Amino acid sequence: MRFKAYTTIVVLAGSLSVTACEQVPTQWNQAQQQIQQITKPASDKKIAVEKTEFGIVKVNPADYTVSFTPTNKVLLKEGTAYGWRIQLKDYQGQVTWREVYRLPKAAKTWKNNEKAEFSTSADNIEGVTRRTVYTGNGVIGNTWTVLPGDPTGKHTIEVSIDNRPVGKFEFDVVAAK
Repeated sequence: MRFKAYTTIVVLAGSLSVTACEQVPTQWNQAQQQIQQITKPASDKKIAVEKTEFGIVKVNPADYTVSFTPTNKVLLKEGTAYGWRIQLKDYQGQVTWREVYRLPKAAKTWKNNEKAEFSTSADNIEGVTRRTVYTGNGVIGNTWTVLPGDPTGKHTIEVSIDNRPVGKFEFDVVAAK
């Protein structure tokens, strides 16, 4: 009985959507144009930066809310999450960003990613992440987590979109007391 009701609903929904599309082709075309606009590569759209931030990221395990505390110091404490976020001005759609993360000394835990999303220099001082994301609110970002063997000192992250710099973050990783 449950299966029949489900089948009927699917058929009804399917026939309703076809009927709606047949009656109002301009709405269908407008929807297709909106999808194409949203998924258009960033290189086809003008991108301006509204705000850049670097800080500590915490996730509340009870309700999974995320808090972001701006800072330029990260404690060398295993499990500490940190990262950057960039608010793009009046932007919605697909973005391919590139992040170059430079360390003061070699990382002991970095290795190249099988998906080719992350690669490292031969000396493990520089890591490059490339990622294509969709943003509905214009915010892009990335986070990292402190691991054993991470070096203290001055760290730098540079972010670009279509080979144009959109953010530079300099911060210190300091020993926990």
